[in-house]
This record gives sequence, structure tokens and C-alpha cells, in this order.
Amino acid sequence: MDLRLENQGGFLPIQHGIAPTNGTAAPSSRLSDSIAQQLGMDIVCGLYAVGEALPTEVTLAAHWNVSRTAIREGLAILISKGLIEPRKKAGTIVTERGRWHLLDPLVLFWMRLSDPDERFIRSLFELRLTIEPQAAGLAARRRTDRDLIRLQKAFDIMSDDKRTEETARRAEIQFHRTIIEAANNPVLLPLAASIEAAVFWTNSYKSRRNIPVRASLEEHRMILDAVLREDDAQARWVTETLIRSTLEPIPANTRAA
Repeated sequence: MDLRLENQGGFLPIQHGIAPTNGTAAPSSRLSDSIAQQLGMDIVCGLYAVGEALPTEVTLAAHWNVSRTAIREGLAILISKGLIEPRKKAGTIVTERGRWHLLDPLVLFWMRLSDPDERFIRSLFELRLTIEPQAAGLAARRRTDRDLIRLQKAFDIMSDDKRTEETARRAEIQFHRTIIEAANNPVLLPLAASIEAAVFWTNSYKSRRNIPVRASLEEHRMILDAVLREDDAQARWVTETLIRSTLEPIPANTRAA
């Protein structure tokens, strides 16, 4: 029996607490979703190498005591994310990383549950540095009253000393999510999960070093103020400054928690 499979007759628990906040639900309680999550995590964290075959449907079904139909449905999810492909006489093979849909919210969710390498985390930060300042500039010009209310609410939660650090971290993620949405550009929306993931790993790094979210409160206040005043240049500049300040202190060999 493959020792990499977890929990004979069961699955690792679904962790709703760190699910994406972009409207994409955390994996549901359906068997196929649980199967996809378990195998997806094993793949993204490297327990199954590129080019390696997964256990057969029969082996997986027997190990988790489920039907082969549930296994096929779970594998179909992984195929749709580019993580695996069926090959004649070779079984179901883990594909090259370049074929993975790394910006897919579910794949990012599995990454967050596992332990991604520092190169991937830095790549997300580089994407964030490329996208988010421009999105903040667009948000300053296009934001609605509803966007301003949501930004203000997230900022108020971040700045409230009576709130827990975890609550403040969630509010920060929502703050940056709202910036992307306020840009009112449908092409940017699919990238929101990637921005959230970068913020998540920044918070993870800070948490392990006891750096509170409120350490960057002034920068967030300046972003909010720039968006409120419709100052697109200031919104871009402060956002870029904030991202660079969070990127530079992270050592190249740092892993996410």
C-alpha cells in the first residue's frame, strides 16, 4: 500500500478556515472533492513526482473504502486543473509543473494547505507587484460607494485593537480583495485569488516572527485615503511601496507555515 495515502478509510479534514475569500468555496464534503484535495495536496507538495503514476483506481478505492466512481470524479477534478493526465499503459501520471493551473483558486487553496517552495511564493509576490498597484490606481478612479464602505470596514477591523490578530489578518486579505474588485476590470478578477495567496503567505511569515498586521496599518490607511480622494497616482505608489516592504524582508529560503 502506498504510504503517502493518509487516513485509512478517511481523509484529511477539510480546513475551511483558510479557504479563498473570493467567492470560490472551500472543497465541499463530497467524496470526490475530498479525494481531489488529498491527492492534490500530495502532488503540489511533491509527494508524487512529475512523471510518476498515481496508485490505481482500485488501490485508491480500497484504501479509502469508496467507490471507483468517486475516485474517477476526484481524478477528473485534478485533470481539469492540469495536475495529472491519463496515459495508455502507464496509468494516471503527474504532469509537468508548467501545465498546472497555478492561478486556479482550488490549486492555490491546496498550496496553502501544503508547504509550497519559496520560489513559488516569490513568484506570487512578483505577480502581485505587477498587478496590484495598477489595480489600486484603477480602483481610485472607478470605485463605488459600496467599494468604499467595504474598504473602510476592512480597515476598521484591522485597526481595532480589540480584535484578534487572526481577525485582523482576515480583514487585510479582504481589504486587498476589495481593491481588485473596485478596479472594475473583469480580467483582473481571476487574479484575485493569487493576490490573496500572496497576502496570506506574507501574514504567515509575519506571524512566525510576531510581526502584527497593524505594523502596516499606516500604508493601508494611505491606500484607503488615496482611493477615497480618487488619487490614482498616490494609490499606485503607496500600494507598490507596501508590497515591496513585505517582499524584501522575506529570505529566499523561507517556507510558508
